[in-house]
Amino acid sequence: MAEMHSKRLVQHDILEILKTYSDSENKLSQMKILGLLKDEYGITVDRKTVKRHLSALYESDEEHIQYNEGVNRSKEGHTEEILSGWYYRHDFSEGELLHLIECVMFSEALPKKYKKELITNLKGLSNRRFHGAVQKIETNVGERFENCEFFLNLEIIGEAVSEGKKISFVYNNIGADLKLHPVVSRNGEPEIITVSPYQVVKVGGYTYLLCKPESSSNLEYLRIDRITSCEILRKPSQRFSDLPQYREGIRMSDYMRPQPGICTERLMTISLRCSEEILGDVVDAFGIGITVIKEKDGMLNIRVQSNEDTVLSWALRFADKVEIASPERLRSRIKEVLCSSLKKYA
Repeated sequence: MAEMHSKRLVQHDILEILKTYSDSENKLSQMKILGLLKDEYGITVDRKTVKRHLSALYESDEEHIQYNEGVNRSKEGHTEEILSGWYYRHDFSEGELLHLIECVMFSEALPKKYKKELITNLKGLSNRRFHGAVQKIETNVGERFENCEFFLNLEIIGEAVSEGKKISFVYNNIGADLKLHPVVSRNGEPEIITVSPYQVVKVGGYTYLLCKPESSSNLEYLRIDRITSCEILRKPSQRFSDLPQYREGIRMSDYMRPQPGICTERLMTISLRCSEEILGDVVDAFGIGITVIKEKDGMLNIRVQSNEDTVLSWALRFADKVEIASPERLRSRIKEVLCSSLKKYA
């Protein structure tokens, strides 16, 4: 009964009802809220009590608590303001939540267990109707090896970047048993890598750390799902602007297409020839900041800004459709790879 429940508890239950059952497309009347209070919480109150609590919720959180205004006229001609169509405006739309859920589903770094937990948490940001719409989503989209330190790594890296500190960790490769195995030093012990961390980036479903190892003068991209034993050090991180080759900065978008290599290089102008048929694939890989010239024979001469290793990997994927025109060194590298591959099938 109403007297058995504090005002604060009734107001809390009404808020939970709005969160669980309503959105901008599914609004609740005061009578519907009365029924849900009784059915879900065993609370019986009158309509005026519900109206009072709804008004208090609106005054305390106008951003999320929404309603429609109306006027009710009695037979005697008296008018009464009616506040109906109550709903909770969730922070994320259903479309946004579905997009986030799809990102989790197809993440290459997350094992099934974590995918399920994250999807459950995302579902909790909407109402019960949305829960039903996504309850049959398949989370087992390809089995992945499990690194239970993945989220801890992200937290440590974020803290280190914020505080301007270096981090150390063990980097791992995948063994024949499909499990993580540490990269070892010359003495056979796991190698401890110390880096200045700069940014976390996500490409192709994988999450990378852009960093500079103490043992190298180059930037490197390292898979965060292959990092273990990550720790923040007291040493200050080397400032990005202090790196001689990057004093003028870099455009992250140029380095992240189509997928980063472990070791980054300076950008260079690379020319390639292809038909218009695969221009979309070129744009997908190198963006719209390319230069395209149509030649007399109908072929396209395209100039891109990238590094040799990235273009080498991409060009081999489209070896039957693309010719690298320059630089000559890259042409030679591609020729060597193709000749070596041909021998294996001779």
